[in-house]
Amino acid sequence: MTANKKLKKNNLTDQVCDAIRKSIKDKEWEPDSKLPSEASLAEMYGVNRLTIRIALQKLNAMGILKTKAGEGTFVREFDFIKYINDVSDMIMSPDMLEGVWEFRKYFELECIRLSIHHAGDAEIKNLEEKYKAFEDIVNKKSGYGEDRLHQIIEADLDFHYEVCKSTKNSLFPLAFSAVREPIYQYIKSLVSVGIEKVDSKGMPIKLVSEESLGNHRLIVNGIKNKDYKLCEKAYLEMTDPKKN
Repeated sequence: MTANKKLKKNNLTDQVCDAIRKSIKDKEWEPDSKLPSEASLAEMYGVNRLTIRIALQKLNAMGILKTKAGEGTFVREFDFIKYINDVSDMIMSPDMLEGVWEFRKYFELECIRLSIHHAGDAEIKNLEEKYKAFEDIVNKKSGYGEDRLHQIIEADLDFHYEVCKSTKNSLFPLAFSAVREPIYQYIKSLVSVGIEKVDSKGMPIKLVSEESLGNHRLIVNGIKNKDYKLCEKAYLEMTDPKKN
């Protein structure tokens, strides 16, 4: 690492943030490694300690660094999904939720199409595992209410995220991660009305129908057998709000 990193431009806090992020990106500081002290960083970049402290706080808030009292500041293994979830309430809007179905229809069907072309045995196995995890949570006999709803939606989204991964194009799962929270809220708004409903025997009504569960299975089979029409039919049956 070069010793002379002193900054000369205005807006020094942002300059320090950019310089530290670049050092992390360039692997000068690996995940879980400890950064130099505030005094050392101030000397390294040619700024005062207050500028360093504010920059570190900003990078902490972004999830890039983590400060432990009495220990120092460390590089965090960046979690894009967590970061997006943490800020999603600031960018969410009713218009965004209204656009979820249209976005999913075009985006996820294209992921399915690409998955059919590119998914190998390993990707099919991962899809099978995500489907089984979803099925197990749906068929669980205990634990109804908000917690159960959260588990079901998360397992459902994990399945669809795996479809994106099976395209073997890293941009698709990244894009899905960026919109995961709006999709979560959209599904929750559709399904949560059934949380307190019971059938004639007083048993809670399933939040996910057998038909919807079966359509997830059909998508796995369709990708495995390279049958796009089967996948498309199952996907639209499962996600189209007019059919649910």
